[in-house]
Amino acid sequence: GKVLFTGFRSDIPAVMRNIDILVHTPVSPEPFGRVLIEAMVCNTPVIAFDVGAVREIVGGHTGIRIPPYDVSGLVRSITMLLEDDKRRSEIVRRARSSAKIRFDYPTLIRKIELLLGSGGQEKA
Repeated sequence: GKVLFTGFRSDIPAVMRNIDILVHTPVSPEPFGRVLIEAMVCNTPVIAFDVGAVREIVGGHTGIRIPPYDVSGLVRSITMLLEDDKRRSEIVRRARSSAKIRFDYPTLIRKIELLLGSGGQEKA
């Protein structure tokens, strides 16, 4: 009775804003944690296992990273965020700001262009 499989949803920002904490616990590295950024932009605090892209997205002041399989650390982190409104608010504020600066479309496009070496200019 605690899990609901909803299928496709077109209202993810509204859903994300109603989540108390996003707990992201894959133990296999993901190349890009889009759900983490979505949560950060929607003012949802993030706790994540420290694997793959999590390290690049979630920092000490923008969320909480814990070692994979660290169940007691996960429990402590969830409890702390639920009980410490000030810390949770600070993490949410910093996470939203970081995500908007680092992962907005113009910034991502510029970074991709630099990686591809074209600087956005077509090669002849």
